[in-house]
Amino acid sequence: MFSRMQMLLPNRSLRRNPVGLHRPRRRAKVRFLIADEVSGMLDTITQAAIWHALLEHAAEALVGILAISHDSALLARICDRVMLLDKGTICDVDRS
Repeated sequence: MFSRMQMLLPNRSLRRNPVGLHRPRRRAKVRFLIADEVSGMLDTITQAAIWHALLEHAAEALVGILAISHDSALLARICDRVMLLDKGTICDVDRS
């Protein structure tokens, strides 16, 4: 996926095995990706490219995406269902 997004990662970051880049030791069936504020502080063009790649990858892998964001406009564009939380409690659900 990094090559699709044309992201350059230093070789040492891949060798260190950070949490976001490691492969699970057991082969577990992945059902969804968790995208927690993955594009919050980025410009709109970069944000669109990242979300395009994530959505394309999820469609190919037949998985869903749990998108966590404060950007309600972004969520409205990319999500089938949006849940609004207040202090950890679901207070509203919107299906598009």
